Amino acid sequence: MNIVETNPLAFDGLFAQTSPCFNTAAFAELNKSRCDELLYLLFMDKKVRLGLILARKGDLWTSPFSAPFGGFVTKTHQPTIEHV
Repeated sequence: MNIVETNPLAFDGLFAQTSPCFNTAAFAELNKSRCDELLYLLFMDKKVRLGLILARKGDLWTSPFSAPFGGFVTKTHQPTIEHV
């Protein structure tokens, strides 16, 4: 499994249709003034398995950073801990 950084447009192209609005790059970009840095990550092998938006505030990386939801997203469903 590889972790690859991507951009907001590519992230939403993969996950925006299947994720709650709070787990989209569009929502993260709207609230990016609340953090120092945003990362859009893809977890992949032969295909993209999971996505994750992380925000840095000082020395701390968090997900979620501006809403009650966050964590991993997939293309088809909200992942369970077993899936992850």
